[in-house]
Amino acid sequence: MLDYTKCYIKQEDTENTFKELMDGFKDICKNNKLRVVGERMVCFDGSLSPSGGTFILMLDESHISLHSYGEEGIIAIDCFTCAKDPKNHINAVIDIKKLMKDIFPEGNLLKEHSVGRFVTN
Repeated sequence: MLDYTKCYIKQEDTENTFKELMDGFKDICKNNKLRVVGERMVCFDGSLSPSGGTFILMLDESHISLHSYGEEGIIAIDCFTCAKDPKNHINAVIDIKKLMKDIFPEGNLLKEHSVGRFVTN
């Protein structure tokens, strides 16, 4: 899990920024041999939910998701795996952190947390 602050997204830029992030995440999955089996992106206009959005890439062994409160600068990323050997997911997280730095140079990785799952050590 990665929690970021200072990753501001203006309401009018939400859709384009989310497309850039999602495309970047899909490239990261491909480069790390993670098979995307489905995807969904929703952008919020601030009327019912705070401005920002969410997307998920469903993987054959798990998922990677991102949720943002764009105008507050908050982004939460979750990379979950049920794989017996999570090295590809671990490498994907490293690449995601690089992508986040590229897209949000002022962004701050506030918290990084890893939890061992039932099929991993």
